[in-house]
Amino acid sequence: IIVRRHHDDPEGFPHMCWSTNYYHLACATMFTLFFAGDDFAPRMWLNRGLSSILGAGEAYSVQDCPFLFLDPVAVDLDTALDLTREAQRERGAEDVDGSRTYAATTLHEKRVSITRARLLEHFVTPQNFLQHHFLRAMGEVAAILGDLDNVLGFDTWNEPDFGFVECPDLRRWRGMGDGSPCGMLLSPLEAMALGNGARVGPVDCFSGPLEYGRRMPLANARRRRCWRDGFPCVWWKHGVYEVRDANGVDVVRAHGNRQTEANAGSTPDRVALGKGVAGDWFARDPRRRHDRANGQRDYLNPFWEKVHRETTLDRRLPGAATFCSPSPYMLDLARNGILDRTLDDNTFASPAPKRVFAPHYYEGLQLFHGKYRPHAVARLRAAVDGDRLPPLYLGSEKN
Repeated sequence: IIVRRHHDDPEGFPHMCWSTNYYHLACATMFTLFFAGDDFAPRMWLNRGLSSILGAGEAYSVQDCPFLFLDPVAVDLDTALDLTREAQRERGAEDVDGSRTYAATTLHEKRVSITRARLLEHFVTPQNFLQHHFLRAMGEVAAILGDLDNVLGFDTWNEPDFGFVECPDLRRWRGMGDGSPCGMLLSPLEAMALGNGARVGPVDCFSGPLEYGRRMPLANARRRRCWRDGFPCVWWKHGVYEVRDANGVDVVRAHGNRQTEANAGSTPDRVALGKGVAGDWFARDPRRRHDRANGQRDYLNPFWEKVHRETTLDRRLPGAATFCSPSPYMLDLARNGILDRTLDDNTFASPAPKRVFAPHYYEGLQLFHGKYRPHAVARLRAAVDGDRLPPLYLGSEKN
């Protein structure tokens, strides 16, 4: 959340790595909202048409609010999930239960009331908002380039991720594919709190894969927030975590979702899971309480179909293919419904033609250590097929 040139000690800025950054706050939040926001952030709603953010002192009506958070006291999780389903179906004000009124909070924690009909008419969930604009952009590309002879088809998304979805324990550091540590080691819980003004420590930093660098006694001593003033952390608003200082004061509520000029402190805050939240909160399917969440099956597979429909079917380009790019660390293709193992050749399992399974191949030893070793290679295909640890082959350069 802080780039090198803004760091207090530019030369001491911790090493960064894309495989670790996947699970830092900004990246993980955007991936979660894009693919699974309807399930894991159902109380957050964005205004369909409002592009400007109103100042703290301005008065506004409900439909002028840039966003809403449905009050968890007045709206239980099942109701919030039902509303996201209604939003997906675009029934809007025609909903038969449109007169029901919900409590909500807006910018700067202003309390408002809103009817079901008006909510569905003026607001949209982050997942629908983000995917709608992404798909429209892909559709425009297809409309302009689709009839060119050298266009084989359209990619879906280069190496997507599911953010916090499937995280087995928010309190523990999670590496890329449970791989080696690199950069700042933050648990998802620490990443959320750190971005919301918490003092977190100690934090271990690795200068490279399995290369320990140093230990930071305290991160974010001056309580900087990465969220815009007045905007609460979406995960804090959903009750995922809480932050209290050494005196037991609720840090987030004390600062009112605003940046403060706090003096540099020396004592870490206490970061804990919210009331009723388990460490595997994002690993469980909110709609099917006892099922495990599956990012590929539940979120990426349907997204691939949306891209295919937008770029080929809806654009009348039946000859174009859809190149389906999975998460870079997805290991078991059969479990995620990608391979049809009833066939001898492990055929890409797709309900319709013109789908191309398009993962990247990485030689792990070369990638993570930055050095060519002609006599050693890790058979990563074994990991893709579901083996936990791929075999390492040693031999001559010719072999």
